[in-house]
Amino acid sequence: MDIRIDGAAVSDLRRVENSALRMLAALQQEPPAEPEPEEVPFGFSLSADTERAAPPPLREHDVEQDDEPYERGS
Repeated sequence: MDIRIDGAAVSDLRRVENSALRMLAALQQEPPAEPEPEEVPFGFSLSADTERAAPPPLREHDVEQDDEPYERGS
């Protein structure tokens, strides 16, 4: 860390000293611990335990159209 000031005013030196002390104190603090599972903020999740609905029954009209051969270009 390199702190430079112009002049030697007492107020500037005090501010620099206080800033340096705060930075050193912050470096010495332990990082916050991981939150406990019950302290984790509410969120949402996706689940794959849902059931799919049965497909709708085919209508007679749909079956007739599906039986026709597909013609390219038409």
